[in-house]
Amino acid sequence: LQGRRDYEKASDTLKIVREALLYQYSLSLEYKTGGNGRESKYSIDPYTLVSYKGGLYLLGFAHNRQAMRTFAVERISGVEMSRERFEIPEGFNPAEHFRSAFGIVEEQAIPIRMKFSPRVAHAVQDRVWHPSQKVDKNDDGSVIIAFEAGGLMEIVSWVLSYGDNVEVLEPGKLRKEIKKTIKSMASLYR
Repeated sequence: LQGRRDYEKASDTLKIVREALLYQYSLSLEYKTGGNGRESKYSIDPYTLVSYKGGLYLLGFAHNRQAMRTFAVERISGVEMSRERFEIPEGFNPAEHFRSAFGIVEEQAIPIRMKFSPRVAHAVQDRVWHPSQKVDKNDDGSVIIAFEAGGLMEIVSWVLSYGDNVEVLEPGKLRKEIKKTIKSMASLYR
């Protein structure tokens, strides 16, 4: 359902990234930041590769941002390895890094509450969508799922996949984004 990613063009990039990961060498990346073809340059210490929904992501410390960043491998347009070594911080854990994310996108976690119709309640209540989730069953067969997570874009996509079988209760920001997307979609199908 996610589409297959093509890494054939990224084989040279992956070879360099693999070597940098093995020997803990810093990298310089050219990275496509959006659909407009714009590229940004990053100097990073690569910590690990992460596989998520069929995609490969490079997680590392970006010196020019002074923060951890996640890079989709297929969007790396250029890479150079330095011979400058770095140390991964003691106790670093990729799973802990993504703990507050709904998926792979790192954003400030916000409280989310959604009501799922009785038609799909059985399918959503038995899955763990986020480690912080709480599930409340209603008398009418619907369920309310609540959790705290970041990654609004990924949450919007997930909500839309359930169509009219889900209603976002909180936060208002997410409700507005869903409403805006639905209006825009409706205009395509008039």
